[in-house]
Amino acid sequence: MAEDQGKEEEKFDFTGEGEAVDYISLAQARLLAMQTAGEAPGNYGRRYQDVPMVFESVEDSENEDYYMVTLSFRPQGNFSGRPGQEQYFIEKEGTLAIRQVLSLPTGGPRFPVLPVAIGFVIVGIIVAVAAVFMLGGSGDEGGAVVVVAPTETLAPTDQPTPIAEPTAIPPDAIPTLTPIPAAAPTSMATPTTIPTATPRPTYTPFPTATPRPTYTPIPPTDTPTPVPIINTNTKRTLVFGRLDWDSVLVQNGVARYIVEHGYGYPTSQIEGSTLPLFQDLRKGDIDVLMEIWLPNQDAAWNEAIKAGEVFPAGKSLEDNWQSSFLIPGYLQDANPELDSIEDLKTDEFNSLFE
Repeated sequence: MAEDQGKEEEKFDFTGEGEAVDYISLAQARLLAMQTAGEAPGNYGRRYQDVPMVFESVEDSENEDYYMVTLSFRPQGNFSGRPGQEQYFIEKEGTLAIRQVLSLPTGGPRFPVLPVAIGFVIVGIIVAVAAVFMLGGSGDEGGAVVVVAPTETLAPTDQPTPIAEPTAIPPDAIPTLTPIPAAAPTSMATPTTIPTATPRPTYTPFPTATPRPTYTPIPPTDTPTPVPIINTNTKRTLVFGRLDWDSVLVQNGVARYIVEHGYGYPTSQIEGSTLPLFQDLRKGDIDVLMEIWLPNQDAAWNEAIKAGEVFPAGKSLEDNWQSSFLIPGYLQDANPELDSIEDLKTDEFNSLFE
């Protein structure tokens, strides 16, 4: 009876060709999670980038399709803080479906600010004392400087030229003065009266004409062309996947409006979470999934592309987009240990946001 009961508990799945599916065990799933974490570390933030980590399995469970393995991770060596956690969803065939960082390590050694500051003060004092001694030792007295005044060279004095003795003139050599006859007076001409000039009229300029403003015609307002209503009764309904976060709600609304009013296809949507909706996309139960979280779903996404089950239609978000909680820089500087949403559960950091 016990043997029959054990046979009833055994399960075997088969592929479409009739071959048995080889499932891995929970222990093998834990080992796969440890190997993946060591070979390709996750996004642990700027503080722990390129820091070697130690991983440890802290929790695992399974359902019909997946193993859920949770690993803790912390920097190698002595670490007194709280380790972070990363969760892995592994298909029972051994394929990694999803990995996500739940929390980051907190605490740990801090930079020794006080010893370094004391060291800088001591070095500054030594440099100041050395500068005082150097300046004090450069005041030795020097010898007197003798300045020799240049000797003045006397310029040669010009010899005076001798003045010749005056020669006496005889009386008979003095010429006799001959008087010049006076000219007869000439009668003066009568002055001619100059006529007074007639003044010319003053020119008065014409006033400058004020230019009139040029009339600019107002163009007629374009009459909007009505959008024709397309008959959608003959076209297949396109089904969108409604994931359970708000950004998908916005993107689905925009995309569905374009598909309905621009291409004339009716649309609908199915609500659900990441894993079930992605499987529906692979099976063809839904047509469009506006968001795929990469690289968290790289393995499942690449497998579906390789099998020809899905194809990327384009990007709707920037490459560096991700969900996160943001705090001001001054708040992080004042509280360096506040680096996870889990820290808000403590009274120390919860009071900062009241």
